[in-house]
Amino acid sequence: MTVIWALTGSGYYWPMSVWLGAAVTVALHAIGWRVARLPKGPRRPVEAHALTASTIGLVLVMLWALTDRDVFWPAWPLLGLSAVVAAHAARDGVAGLDQLRH
Repeated sequence: MTVIWALTGSGYYWPMSVWLGAAVTVALHAIGWRVARLPKGPRRPVEAHALTASTIGLVLVMLWALTDRDVFWPAWPLLGLSAVVAAHAARDGVAGLDQLRH
């Protein structure tokens, strides 16, 4: 896609939607692969939630970076995603972020 874009005049970078869609697909597959291999317990759904929220946050920041960058609007959804993941971790009794890493 990028080659076609470059050969047709390289104006607005329209292939970003193709690459973004491919990146989200790969990221969601990687999340499913990672979560499927975790031992069952309270950490498993919290880690799945955190990884999914992180992917959503990354997509929002990428969209902001690829479009108009006047105001950093992803801050608000990132704050909400972080709060929901923290509440989920607190509800399920996951002590801290150090337990989520292996």
